[in-house]
Amino acid sequence: MLPRNLLGEKVQADYLVTGLWSERAQLEAEKYCITHLACDGKREDFTTIPGSSQWALDPEAAYVHYCANETMNGVEFHFTPEVGDVPLVADMTSNLMSRPVEVRRHACIYASGQSNLGPGGISLALVHQDVTAGQRELEICPTYCSWKTCADAGSMHSTPPTLAVYALGLCAKYTKQAGGLAHWAEASERKSKLIYDVIDGSDGFYTCPVEKSARSRMNVRFTIGAGDENLDKKFITAAQKANLYNLAAHESIGGCCVSLCNGIPLEGVEALATHMTSFMDEVAE
Repeated sequence: MLPRNLLGEKVQADYLVTGLWSERAQLEAEKYCITHLACDGKREDFTTIPGSSQWALDPEAAYVHYCANETMNGVEFHFTPEVGDVPLVADMTSNLMSRPVEVRRHACIYASGQSNLGPGGISLALVHQDVTAGQRELEICPTYCSWKTCADAGSMHSTPPTLAVYALGLCAKYTKQAGGLAHWAEASERKSKLIYDVIDGSDGFYTCPVEKSARSRMNVRFTIGAGDENLDKKFITAAQKANLYNLAAHESIGGCCVSLCNGIPLEGVEALATHMTSFMDEVAE
């Protein structure tokens, strides 16, 4: 949808590639336009977000795309990219609703629902009215992909997934009653700090490969014993006995990864921190 709704008369879009999902977005967009890697975090194995002084932004680009949080790589933007007058687009699938966002600095923010918004099967897009006017929309854009068509129809050009929309509404109401996005920002910071403190205080037993300035609050990556796969497996097996599941990172990167979306209770994170400490003490013995 992005190139078909935002290209207009231009042919190129800039992509800040900092992990798996931004890389996939860039590769997908290549089917419809020229994509330019304004930032290539793969050079550092997606373990940091290169400083903006290293970006090669094109002031004539149709838009700049970034992924605010890379779930698999454990990398998160803790700032809004400064891209001048070029429309800014963000994939916030895994961290939208986890903190306040500078919405007005974006032409589009999109997210699938399963992380913090509600159940899977729903997607949310916050699109600037200048874009929904349709002046940048390509003639070949299918009607069901047209943001103008969607906006003109009040987001109901086709039958919406009503149950998923209802559940998202409940999440939004709960957030408002709990104190707004500041509530989730505080919770996210508290939960991620519990795990990072164990990692940083383990004298190298646990290692987070992500640079501290780019560490994700939503997805904490770590390896055990300098990447010992046997220790990883032993840790994960022991964790399951303590009712702590799904701690294995993607097989392409190895190690462990802890997802700390809004629905994860603090008690569960405290239990994991305790398990990490006791496992380290057990191995040391």
